[in-house]
Amino acid sequence: MKPTYLTLLFCLCLASTHAQEIWTLEQCVDHAMEASRDVELARMNSAGADIDLQQARQARLPSLSGNVGVNGNFGRSIDPVTNSFESQNFYSNGISLGGGVLLYNGGRINHQIKQAQINQAAALEDQQASRNAVSLNVVNAFLQVLLSKENVVNAREQANVLAEQVANTSKLVDAGAVAKVNLLTIEAQYAREQQNLVTAENLQTLNLLALKQLLWLEPDYDLDIVAPSDLEAEQYMMPRAFDQVYVAALERLPEMKASELRVDAAQLNKDLAQSGRLPSLSLGYGAGTNWSSLARQRGASLGTIVVPQGNFVIGGTTVPVGIEVENFDIVNTPYFDQLNNNINYSLSINAAIPIYSNGINTANIQRAELGARQSEIQLDQTRQTVRTNVQNAIANHRAAAQRYDAARRSLSSQQLAAENAQRQYDVGVINSYDLLNAQNAFRQVQSEVLQAKYDLIFTYKLIDFYMGIPITL
Repeated sequence: MKPTYLTLLFCLCLASTHAQEIWTLEQCVDHAMEASRDVELARMNSAGADIDLQQARQARLPSLSGNVGVNGNFGRSIDPVTNSFESQNFYSNGISLGGGVLLYNGGRINHQIKQAQINQAAALEDQQASRNAVSLNVVNAFLQVLLSKENVVNAREQANVLAEQVANTSKLVDAGAVAKVNLLTIEAQYAREQQNLVTAENLQTLNLLALKQLLWLEPDYDLDIVAPSDLEAEQYMMPRAFDQVYVAALERLPEMKASELRVDAAQLNKDLAQSGRLPSLSLGYGAGTNWSSLARQRGASLGTIVVPQGNFVIGGTTVPVGIEVENFDIVNTPYFDQLNNNINYSLSINAAIPIYSNGINTANIQRAELGARQSEIQLDQTRQTVRTNVQNAIANHRAAAQRYDAARRSLSSQQLAAENAQRQYDVGVINSYDLLNAQNAFRQVQSEVLQAKYDLIFTYKLIDFYMGIPITL
């Protein structure tokens, strides 16, 4: 019994691991934000803007670099330690540290920091715009799945109704109450309803696949979605005024904020270009030392020697005279002793005054002015795009509301007509052809109501999107 119990437990755990997941719209949007490559690229662009800002700020700091070199000299060369010409082969080694700090360059660093801050803010707005686009696409796909699910329910109900009619009509034919042609007509319609059901189920599968693709999920990922319990179209009927939506869109849409920020950044390009005509002042500093294989120093004592100083005549006698000095051995100067003895320092102040730059500064200023004008035009284009999108959204919402209202009123009439046709058919007043016509008309209006309902919801949420209201259901 124990192995059987363990096997059953393992199967239950495995089944729970692969259980179907049911997500709300908020879960779908959150997952899409984490998985979307567009959002990730926008996040990386924002990180790049952070790096640019950090680099611009560090331009104010002093620089420092080190240099180490080893040289081989052959023939007549200058010894870097003694600065004397040598005619023998020798090796040398130099070590140095140096750097500089920019004291003034026409405010260029300050302009670059401001521009980097603006670009960083624009990159954050771009990131939010990317998130908004993903969210809007997910909402649309989510609503399409809900629409297809309701269509499947209606198609299945209609198929079940036709199945009952086939059974009832078959009994009436067997009893001789109606002609067999009525049964054949209803059976043909039943076959079409089964086909419609298969088509609706396939469309639901495709819409769910499209949603999974937006979520970067595998096609075989066992996922379903759940609709809010209060998803009634009537709450989305309220119209919104164009001026209210348009002003809100201009103030809140990240696309607008990014375009406005880029106009400011382009204006700073003009200041940066102008700074190329101003003088710059910098401070340089350095320290270094070197070593040479020819460097020598006095070593151990070798005793004393007499150094002749010449001959002197004393009393008519020539007497050689010398001085006794101590004799030392000559050895190579140790490496680290040379490095310590040869340390040198340098300090310099440099001023660069631009006089003529082959027209480079003038060209940079002209390009900056063109870029500033282009950014202003792009801002106007973005503003006009927002205006057009808001106008279309409001017009589409108004049309969807009207379609839904008309379809809903038509649905009540068609439902009464279908129910009356069923009663007349049951008592033999009309034939199956008239009955199916009434039912098909009712089913068509049902489909129109559903389509208008989800069009209405999406267009309403699209207006929320332009107003900066988070999209939820």
